[in-house]
Amino acid sequence: MWEKIILNLISNALKSTFDGEIRVTVRSVGQQVLVSVSDTGTGISESDLPNLFQRFQRIDGARRRSHEGSGIGLALVQELVEMHGGSIHVKSTIDVGTEFTLTLPLGREHLPRGRVVSDGVTASPLQGASVAYVQEAMGWLGEGDRLRGEVAPVAAGDEPRKATPASSAERKPVILLADDNADMREYVAGLLGERFQLVESDTGRTALAKAQQLTPDLVLTDVMMPEMDGFALLAALRQNPVTRTVPVIMLSARAGEESRIDGIDAGADDYLTKPFSARELLARVDAQLKLARLRKEAMEQEAALNLEISKAKRFAWEALEHIPDVFYTFDRDFRFNYMNAAGAEIARRLGKDLLGECVWDLLPELKGTVLESSFQRAMEQRVAVEFEYYYEPLASWFHYRIYPLPDDGIIMYARDITETRKTEEALRKSEQLAAAGRLAASIAHEINNPLEAVTNLLYLANMDSNVMGNTRRLLDTADKELRRLSHIAARSLKFYRQHTAPVLCSLEELIESVLFFYETEINMRDISLERRYRAVPPVLYHPGEFRQVITNLIGNAVDALPRRGCLVVGVRPSGYASGCQGVTVTVADNGCGMDQEVLGRLFQPFVTTKGEAGTGLGLWVSKGILDKHHTRVAVRSRRDCGTVFRLFVPIEASAS
Repeated sequence: MWEKIILNLISNALKSTFDGEIRVTVRSVGQQVLVSVSDTGTGISESDLPNLFQRFQRIDGARRRSHEGSGIGLALVQELVEMHGGSIHVKSTIDVGTEFTLTLPLGREHLPRGRVVSDGVTASPLQGASVAYVQEAMGWLGEGDRLRGEVAPVAAGDEPRKATPASSAERKPVILLADDNADMREYVAGLLGERFQLVESDTGRTALAKAQQLTPDLVLTDVMMPEMDGFALLAALRQNPVTRTVPVIMLSARAGEESRIDGIDAGADDYLTKPFSARELLARVDAQLKLARLRKEAMEQEAALNLEISKAKRFAWEALEHIPDVFYTFDRDFRFNYMNAAGAEIARRLGKDLLGECVWDLLPELKGTVLESSFQRAMEQRVAVEFEYYYEPLASWFHYRIYPLPDDGIIMYARDITETRKTEEALRKSEQLAAAGRLAASIAHEINNPLEAVTNLLYLANMDSNVMGNTRRLLDTADKELRRLSHIAARSLKFYRQHTAPVLCSLEELIESVLFFYETEINMRDISLERRYRAVPPVLYHPGEFRQVITNLIGNAVDALPRRGCLVVGVRPSGYASGCQGVTVTVADNGCGMDQEVLGRLFQPFVTTKGEAGTGLGLWVSKGILDKHHTRVAVRSRRDCGTVFRLFVPIEASAS
């Protein structure tokens, strides 16, 4: 304690004395000892003398060697002197000097019992806080080199050592204290030393080096320090990734809200203004350490969560790469910014680089389609959209699902459903064929009995020898028509269970046999019939089935023709692009024609241009027959201009 008193007084004298001397005297007066520490320094004004021994009382504007004092040194001196039963007085004159006089009673009777440890008188070695005081003084004195040999070995042994706790549970939090004032460091160390591992530094620069080496749990730093002040230290700590999250409490004699705000704005976690109480310092240190621990735990949890999210994302992207569906993502401007392996395959088939390109610029054929309107709706209304679309460049049907993304973009799944469509179409055709078969069987059943009765009556009429001339010719014509009707009903009934083998037949003769039945109507309506036959080889076909096709085509042409219209039938040899040789059959008229909407559905069941007079089954059944025998059909038509049917019949067609 006596050491603290003398070192504080000498330290204050050294700080304020730049010229002259510092004198320490000890003398006895009666039963008392007078200790005097005087200097020829800058002095203290009369207005500051009454408050000089108050804690955290500082003299602003005084010329001193250190940048900032703590204001607790003289208060501590007075407390220690009074504990010894003495008193302290001060006299000072500006620019003349200051003298502190301590009065202490001799003996120990005035001291409380039990407080006297030893009455031996031994010189204590230089250690602890004494080293800090002496080192500080050595930096101020020009002749300090002569003391370094004595102080350096002691100072080396006084460096803070890193604790090596027995277990992690016993580890004390490491607090780095940066302050250029030795008595402030000693005061804070006395408050925190038992609970925390304290590492001290007298400049901001050395504090930064120690922080980078130790990574403390908390930094307590003064604002005003030589070489690097508290704000510079704070900035350096925040720039280093290792120390960026270390809590920092700034200590300063600058009071007021503005100073506190400046500290917090600079990145400090807390700002403590001198004077502060021991309880306040401890409470704030505890609070920051707890917050730091919570932040660390939160960061660890966040890191673990981010790792799980990253794993989930990686799994999701890997799954996307292996799904058969096409997957694209688009930004707000409909630019491709991701595609999976299936999407890349589509890009390869199209021969285009998709990434970074706008879909409407790259694929202008999609503009104005349901795909564009669905994309716009999903993007603008932020709703999911689902639809099917036939993409002609790939000759494929796709089932699309479009979803909005949180970042204003959209994602698109597209599944190729072409084979599914074909399967569904085959099922529909199978059901339609079954329906047509049932219809044909019903019709045949209903008309066979009256046909047989009428045929028998015609036979009896022909046996009558009294029937002659024109009447007999009319009876023969009626018999032919009845036979044709019976043939059509029978062929319709047998079409779906055909078992007879195909034969080589002449297409010209087959067409003429059909024209024979329409000859009367053609003549009555004054229709011009033009035959364009060229020599062609016979083809392998079911004559009855092909006759049904030609009958449908010629019958439809005659129905579409006006009076004095023109009907053209033709047969000529031809070849197909694949090198296949065959025969082209043409049936053309200059009748009412069809529009594009009807052409698109021409070979579907129950599609007719004849209103209630037609069943809509003729061309549908005909298309089934042609497909069965690998015959291609092409149709051209314009409203009020006419229609042309062309059939390409392979010479060696192999009927199923």
